[in-house]
Amino acid sequence: MRKYLTIEEIRNAERLKAMDREAGIIESSAGAPRHSAGQKILAGAAVAAAVWAAVAFRKRNRPQ
Repeated sequence: MRKYLTIEEIRNAERLKAMDREAGIIESSAGAPRHSAGQKILAGAAVAAAVWAAVAFRKRNRPQ
C-alpha cells in the first residue's frame, strides 16, 4: 500500500479541481456539494409539513 501520491497524481488532482471550478461545481469544506436554492425550499416545505402534521395530530388527540 502506497503512502504518498506521485507528482503526476497531484498535478492531475489540481487540474480536476480547476476544471470543476471552471464548470461551476463548488464544494464546501466537508467535500459535499452545496445545496441549491431549490433544495432549501423543498427542505423548508418538508419542515413546515411536519410541524403542521404534529399540530393537527395533537388537536385531534386532545380530550374534550
